Amino acid sequence: MKAVLSSIASAVLVTASWWVGWGLSPTLAESRKLADLLHGFAVQLPSTWTCKADGRVIWFTDGARFIVIRAAAQGQLHEVMRNWFWEHQALKTATGREEFTFRKHACGLIVLGDGLGFPYGLDPMAAVNFGQTGTNPDEYREVTVCLPGQNGVLLVTFLAPQKTARRDWLEMVDIVRTVEFVPPEKLVAWSVQTILDSETGGPLGTIHIPRGAEYRGQTVILGTQRQPAIFVRQGEFLFRRDNILVQSTVLQTQFGGSGTTILNINGASSLQPQPIFLTSVDDVEKLVLAIWQSETGQSWSVTKRRDIPASLMERAMFQQGAQMLNQAATVYGRSATTSMIKRELRAEAGTLVREAVLTGSLLLAQQADFISASQDCTASFSVMMSQFNRENEEHDRGVVVGIMASVRFSPHAVLALLQRISVENAALNRMVLEMVQEQEEFNSRMATAWTNALSDQTYARDPATGEIMRLYKHAWDESDFWRDPVWNTVLDGVEPGSKLEDVLRSEGWRRLDQSLEGFPEQWK
Repeated sequence: MKAVLSSIASAVLVTASWWVGWGLSPTLAESRKLADLLHGFAVQLPSTWTCKADGRVIWFTDGARFIVIRAAAQGQLHEVMRNWFWEHQALKTATGREEFTFRKHACGLIVLGDGLGFPYGLDPMAAVNFGQTGTNPDEYREVTVCLPGQNGVLLVTFLAPQKTARRDWLEMVDIVRTVEFVPPEKLVAWSVQTILDSETGGPLGTIHIPRGAEYRGQTVILGTQRQPAIFVRQGEFLFRRDNILVQSTVLQTQFGGSGTTILNINGASSLQPQPIFLTSVDDVEKLVLAIWQSETGQSWSVTKRRDIPASLMERAMFQQGAQMLNQAATVYGRSATTSMIKRELRAEAGTLVREAVLTGSLLLAQQADFISASQDCTASFSVMMSQFNRENEEHDRGVVVGIMASVRFSPHAVLALLQRISVENAALNRMVLEMVQEQEEFNSRMATAWTNALSDQTYARDPATGEIMRLYKHAWDESDFWRDPVWNTVLDGVEPGSKLEDVLRSEGWRRLDQSLEGFPEQWK
């Protein structure tokens, strides 16, 4: 197999030299060996790449570049080429600049494509992400090699943006050189399961799990978010995707301080007895370990950790989210900082091993005040965790790779879910803005009231004419103002229930309304 893929790599480099150029192949940086025991392949991938599998097709991507490998029996060449044709109908762009060149090579047929669109068939969710960030993908180039053999046909496709550098094309070739097929006797039988939208009951996506394993998969609600939660267990083997939301507030006054924390794990919220204030990724890691200890009754010791670089799309979406959060913080009169959470760790407890990837964001906000100061912490992240016995580590890790490679979400279902979220967020934003406006009006009225009280003044309103006057009066004086209906003379110091009040009322005088803060007519 390695020899065949090496010949593919050579063919691609020789034929595609008109845009790739030629040179020594770079070494894969920070790569790791992945074996998928569900779908039957192994590959050496850089840390920013992921693998996917669907039936007879496997592909690798870093979010922008794609490597697709198809294997079929000799008699299925027509079906493979037909699928390739229909996929390329979706790669056509509105410009009509698609160009294909077919060339024969010693190892088989080579197809060169230029002016292509983004391969949404391989990454349907990219359409949602592009829409969220308001960006458009670049045009793509392609090299496809068709290799007929004695027992079957191998079709390998390289897809990358037109501006991709030579080094990045060579990295794709290096990845292909590392691909191997797993012997059939080592494969794990699997079944297709559905990831449900818990609010509609409809399917959100699909996942492949080992046959006979316990499984649960559905969306959970965390505040205004919806996230998929996955649970797969078979003996000591465990694969899980947990979603965690931490919302903490600490209030500090000259009389002391207090704090509250709401912890939401997969939709289940609880008020914590002690405040949990997270300020860094290290704090997030400690919280995850504490949750694991509470869950298993065992202390987990981290033996390895590594911060993972984010992809271009992840960085774009994070920056957009950070900008929106900073704008919201400004509206609410607070200062805020955001940071990305993306860490890989390995922890052990006895003979059990847990490997996890933490992905999300951390928001810290604060508001200074001469009476009281507050600090807020909001950490929203997912934990993709796998557990296995150290003796079965290699086998179980291969099962995890297969599960993760199989997850596919429906863009239509996700867009419908996002639509529900956007409607809820719009209503929540309106409510919060109304609350902020009411608070600002209240603060303004209180400031006016204090100013009038300290300057021995108050506001008075004639109920008959609506006229508002600012009159002198001590703040502690409980007497009323009355007004002459003929000359509009204002008399102050009239005690409620007094004889003078009866006389004035009988003569047609009007008692004026009073307010230190003013009246609604003044606030509009």
